[in-house]
Amino acid sequence: EQMYGPAGRTARRIRERVRKELGLTASVGISSSKVVAKVASDARKPDGQMEVPPGAEADFLAPLDVRKLPGVGTRTEMLLRGMGVRTIGDLAALPESVLRYRLGVWGEGLRRSARGQDGGRVHPLEPPKSISRETTFAKDVTDRDFLRGVLRYLAERVGAALRREGKWARTVTCKV
Repeated sequence: EQMYGPAGRTARRIRERVRKELGLTASVGISSSKVVAKVASDARKPDGQMEVPPGAEADFLAPLDVRKLPGVGTRTEMLLRGMGVRTIGDLAALPESVLRYRLGVWGEGLRRSARGQDGGRVHPLEPPKSISRETTFAKDVTDRDFLRGVLRYLAERVGAALRREGKWARTVTCKV
């Protein structure tokens, strides 16, 4: 903050620069926790910004559907719902021993995330674990030929990035 000013103002400037230079929108979440920042960013898509102040992480997360928590996929959601967990707050309130028994070490981490606790550090110079390309349409699109063309274009861009980095794909996911 001494160098760039308050995080919120810096994030606005970055979003404006991305829009101006690349013609893209960007959503930003600001928090003391990476997991909370991710949820906040997702909550403000597209092209929004949310700051969760230190100490407010658990209160921000508590009322949200458990599916909004990164790492909770379909299977974990079904298991948690079977345990009566509907919200992130419900998950945070479960005893650690119950989650460890049902989900192992993964359950302990989910509980910490649900409480807004994240010991993970940001490592900006680490190589990315995935390569993706996506687009959001302003209006719903039903033209299958157009959608196939967009899908092909995005897939070609991912393939080019993989080749540039000399990597192979292990998993392919299409999000619609």
